[in-house]
Amino acid sequence: MTARVVARVVVVALVVLVVVAVVRYGALFASATEGDVPPAGSAPLPTGVTVVDATKACASGGCWTELTVRPPSGTSSERLVARLDGTRITGSLWDPRTVNVAAETDGDQVVVRADYWTVTPTP
Repeated sequence: MTARVVARVVVVALVVLVVVAVVRYGALFASATEGDVPPAGSAPLPTGVTVVDATKACASGGCWTELTVRPPSGTSSERLVARLDGTRITGSLWDPRTVNVAAETDGDQVVVRADYWTVTPTP
């Protein structure tokens, strides 16, 4: 291959990549609604946590994924809440939206909520 052919292939590949990115991000943001929820697997659950229930819940202002989990043996629900509450998971190249995680105790279980729209106040 000549240098000219290689350059042309590189340019075409870059143009295709840019077009795919523009279409993907355009579709992602054009179709974004308050009903969008992160997948249940996006919550950063530690090894050993048992998922008891997974649902999608909605209220005024948006929807979220809600997981009821049981901490691993030897870990209290308060300690699991301290580890998870307030976690922000930055998006990926495929889905750049940030996932916000909140957690609270519910007896010996923990309720974990993950959404795209919670804004944490800056101190």
